[in-house]
Amino acid sequence: MRIVSYSDFKRPDGSIDWGAFHREDVAAKKLDTNDGVYCSHCGAYIGGPVGYPQVCNQCQSLTHVSELIHSRLVRCPHCAQEIRPSEANASGRSGLFEPGLHEVVCVCAYHFTVETHVSYSFVSPALLKDPDV
Repeated sequence: MRIVSYSDFKRPDGSIDWGAFHREDVAAKKLDTNDGVYCSHCGAYIGGPVGYPQVCNQCQSLTHVSELIHSRLVRCPHCAQEIRPSEANASGRSGLFEPGLHEVVCVCAYHFTVETHVSYSFVSPALLKDPDV
């Protein structure tokens, strides 16, 4: 995995050339995708480079006829069009980002229901040095 540091793009006056940083970061991610570090379809992290583009298991399952769970894409059951949740024409104010059932209309005009599952992680404070206090 190639790491691009913003400190490599400091100008003499101390400011950061964010445009150059972004271009280099995109180029590095493209190289990592070509090496198999990221899924070439959805961009999910896969693992160590193997030297050629790979598709993650979730994206491979997009071609299966059975119901599927994908963390980044929704598939239309009628035309198999893949839809990003942020681009879905979905019912509700928050689109597909709230837990529960959501009505989606595909570009093919097919209406279908998607279920959103949301997981949480919790950060607890550090242990006290003296728990008796």
